[in-house]
Amino acid sequence: MRILATADLHFGRNPSWDNATQALAREMCSAGGDVLLIAGDTATFVDGLHGKCLALFDGFKGVKALVAGNHDLWTQDGDSYQLYAERLPRVARDCGFVCLDEAPLYVDGVAFVGSVGWYDYSFRNPALQIPHAYYEEKRFPGAFVWNDGNFVKWRFSDPEFTDLVVKRLAQHLTEVSPRAKSVITVTHHIAFASMLVPQRDVLRTFGNAFMGSERLGATLLEHEKVRYHICGHTHSPARHRHGHIDCINVGSTYAEKRFVTLEL
Repeated sequence: MRILATADLHFGRNPSWDNATQALAREMCSAGGDVLLIAGDTATFVDGLHGKCLALFDGFKGVKALVAGNHDLWTQDGDSYQLYAERLPRVARDCGFVCLDEAPLYVDGVAFVGSVGWYDYSFRNPALQIPHAYYEEKRFPGAFVWNDGNFVKWRFSDPEFTDLVVKRLAQHLTEVSPRAKSVITVTHHIAFASMLVPQRDVLRTFGNAFMGSERLGATLLEHEKVRYHICGHTHSPARHRHGHIDCINVGSTYAEKRFVTLEL
């Protein structure tokens, strides 16, 4: 089985970035394969950008799947959970994609299980001694704002939403275990601290708290059939081994788009 995976397309933000995404889509479609994965941050919900981006992959002849990213849930005045639970899955289906946040996907005995992931500040650096309230507000006063605080609008705290999606991920992993020969997991946020990008200053180190959750990694390690874990979000390519799991961060940036290929 040939699997192609990308992430962090951020379609519609900048014409030159979109040109890079279009070139990436052409390359992935021409490369061919059995499964194409997008690990979050496809676009934001304005002007039909999700549909326009996903349509670029119409030429791919295999199965296509995605998970939500934090940018996919940004809104000015709507409900981010409605975007997550209803609109993104609907747009995905309309464009021939499976939304793994909703349900697993099976291809030739391999199960694909996915989630947006999210964060609960478990990747914060305690040595900084930054008050917990700063993480809750996603603001370092006078210097830094993590924009999810401005554009993700729902009733959940970050730990509450992390709890919701991790429990759903665990449920899906349990469901596929009897049937699947092996499992590939896809999240937008990272699952292991080793995937964090080392930072040189306090503000960027503060931002690492919003990269993912230790609970994601712990949940994946509980399931021995998980063979690969694919993620994005940090915009930095990385590959690390954790127990029985090969963890791959695609590493697309805003300007430069990448994909990885797995042969099973």
